[in-house]
Amino acid sequence: GMLAEMDRDATIARLAAGKAYWRGRKRVEGRWPYGEHPSRDYEGERAVVARIQVLHSSGVSSYAIARTLNAEGTRTRYGKEFTTKTVQNILRRPQP
Repeated sequence: GMLAEMDRDATIARLAAGKAYWRGRKRVEGRWPYGEHPSRDYEGERAVVARIQVLHSSGVSSYAIARTLNAEGTRTRYGKEFTTKTVQNILRRPQP
């Protein structure tokens, strides 16, 4: 009983210290959305996102945009083909 209470108290203290350490600091959890990663390695993604936005603003459907990108051999970050849903998700995000 007493050891379990000590362990619980130590765990609570450790978690509280971690929360205090990270409170107010900017950090990203999870993966960056397509085209928004700050690294220069992902500038190609930003160009694809800009192209998707231009095509959409000229009246091209999400399905047609996905087909066009796939026909040109453009792939997502993970090497997959673009789908209508992927294009819609990119268009739905707030633009910087």
